[in-house]
Amino acid sequence: MDRSAESNDGGFEYDRIAYPGTADGQIQLRNLEVVASMFGLHAAELRNCRVLEIGCADGTNLLPFAAEFPNSEFVGLDLAAAQIQEAESVAASLKIHNTRFLAKNSH
Repeated sequence: MDRSAESNDGGFEYDRIAYPGTADGQIQLRNLEVVASMFGLHAAELRNCRVLEIGCADGTNLLPFAAEFPNSEFVGLDLAAAQIQEAESVAASLKIHNTRFLAKNSH
């Protein structure tokens, strides 16, 4: 595993300074569904799909999807444990129960 982002205390440098999460309009689920169909792919129905976001930060991009599609499952991975804690906190405060946020490397 590449440890270039690891700090001297065994944590990751990403935990030192919180970076802002962003919502990207180009990866809205309905847009991805249309693009998939343009390439002849069949996307899962949005009302009952599974979404994995690698590098989810504080969940800013993933949480609105989870709120809109409560019967779907959303998983966010990020190296920054502090960002994951924030995502979990926001999900709990909004009573969004179809998400999991994991502080892990994607390897």
